[in-house]
Amino acid sequence: MIFLDSDISIDILRGDIDLPQLVEKYSKSQLAIASPTYFEIYNGIYYFKYTKKNKSKEFIKKMEQSVDMLVNNTHMFPLTMFSAKKGSEIYNKLIGEGKEIDPFDCLIAGVIFENEYNSILTNNISHFNRIEGLKIFKLEN
Repeated sequence: MIFLDSDISIDILRGDIDLPQLVEKYSKSQLAIASPTYFEIYNGIYYFKYTKKNKSKEFIKKMEQSVDMLVNNTHMFPLTMFSAKKGSEIYNKLIGEGKEIDPFDCLIAGVIFENEYNSILTNNISHFNRIEGLKIFKLEN
């Protein structure tokens, strides 16, 4: 199973990455998203909806439909008490090492590790390579 990071998911929603090609490359059965990633995606959509008044209702609706398409082509893994605990452990360990990263990245890693996976597709190499045991895939252009 390969988890999609928020940056990859957002690029899919923007149309910068072709979802059908990604599904063909990795197969639908292998693509997953952690629920904190959904938070970050919807946070962006609602930011546009409620604070960027220059975005049309059609734009917002298209983005929401794109999220539905993404959901239908991936497996979603929820944030649980155990993954939240693991994410917090990762986050504070990195702080202690002077390598702090965004806490949402740690929550995503917690979800991945709780479900006994270790792979993430991301362009955010500088953050995720700090997390021990995580195998990082970068999308080739």
